[in-house]
Amino acid sequence: TLQVHWLHRPRAEGVAVLLHGFGDDALGTAPRLRDLPDLEAVCFTFRGRDLVPGTPSTLGGHERSDVAAVVQFLEAKGWPRSRQVLVGVSQGAGVALLALADLERQGAPLAGALLESPFMDLRDAARHHLRGTLGPFEILARPAERIGLWRAGRMAGFDPDAVSPLRASRGLRTPVALLAGAA
Repeated sequence: TLQVHWLHRPRAEGVAVLLHGFGDDALGTAPRLRDLPDLEAVCFTFRGRDLVPGTPSTLGGHERSDVAAVVQFLEAKGWPRSRQVLVGVSQGAGVALLALADLERQGAPLAGALLESPFMDLRDAARHHLRGTLGPFEILARPAERIGLWRAGRMAGFDPDAVSPLRASRGLRTPVALLAGAA
């Protein structure tokens, strides 16, 4: 079960689904709403965060199904995919690409995606989140990454090598705008 927060705006032309970054929560992307005045907004916190702390974050292994559930919820509320936009930063941007690939296999593309600093794949994300944090023990980072990814996959029941926004983005029909920035 996801707790979804919905900002209704008068005369909205569509709805933005806001997807937060790693270590953030539903309201982490709220400032982006200033840039999207003609859209309603829906935000939620991925499983594996505050509301379901027993589920580890998988950077898209299962979070992509959270996004698909919200898109389907919006469709049931009268918002066709042609009027839905995914807006994500860092982890949320990577998860958006994974979710778009899944959603397009099941049906029509979305109106678009505005994505800031998505990660390339799960191994790349782990590498960049650990780099420079271990000082003289940096040499231990690579084996620790491999063990951590393997363990997270076993705990959450997903294949870490299958979590690749870069691969998922190939052939998407949904228009995607990528923004560079600090992840």
